[in-house]
Amino acid sequence: MNQIKRLNPTLKSGDRGEPSRVGASSKRRRREKGHISKLHGIPVLLMDSIATNDKMNTTAGSYALLGSVVAKDAGVVKRLRQAGAIILGKASMTEWANFRTSWVPPGWCARSGEAKKPYSLSAGPCG
Repeated sequence: MNQIKRLNPTLKSGDRGEPSRVGASSKRRRREKGHISKLHGIPVLLMDSIATNDKMNTTAGSYALLGSVVAKDAGVVKRLRQAGAIILGKASMTEWANFRTSWVPPGWCARSGEAKKPYSLSAGPCG
């Protein structure tokens, strides 16, 4: 988490969630059930178009959806949580998955700016 916090201003990789809250529920689940699930403690970043019914925004990289509330977790999120994964946050994505226009640079997001590839800051971050 410290590494993400340190590098995110440069990489613009996404929003951090509430891993301490999720981690605490994972520990509680282990105490109650007495075993560790398949993905217990594995950190996961979700694409910002995948719905989570918590305090994390699901915006598809756009201010238009900032503050919107989804009715429930996406199916994949529900399964990840049940398997013990820790949802760290939402990864930055090209706004509206680049369906808005063809001239937006890859990795550009209105909410966080243009994401950078960690191993080559001048290369496009997508794919």
